[in-house]
Amino acid sequence: MEVSGYYNYKKTDSICKHGSKAVLSMSRLKCALWGFDLRALLIVLIGLPILIFVIYVHGQKITYFLRPIWEKPPKPFMVLPHYYNENVSMANLCKLHGWKVMETPLL
Repeated sequence: MEVSGYYNYKKTDSICKHGSKAVLSMSRLKCALWGFDLRALLIVLIGLPILIFVIYVHGQKITYFLRPIWEKPPKPFMVLPHYYNENVSMANLCKLHGWKVMETPLL
């Protein structure tokens, strides 16, 4: 309550909400780290680089293991019967396959 321009409550630290005695006995840094989980920090600082290293070293094996998830089997080949006889001309052989004779060969 305000009495003649003054408030009648104690000012507390906004970082630490453990009461005025806790604020007086703890340093500001300890109060800011109150309830902080050190094990979680160690897991992140040690475990994350190890995980990245393992993925780097074994990444190719991991992708080969997971490959069937995204890869489809190849399309089957279209079987073309081969007709050959020494006495048959090139035009007739091409015609049997459904092609036409090229005027100039490809390089």
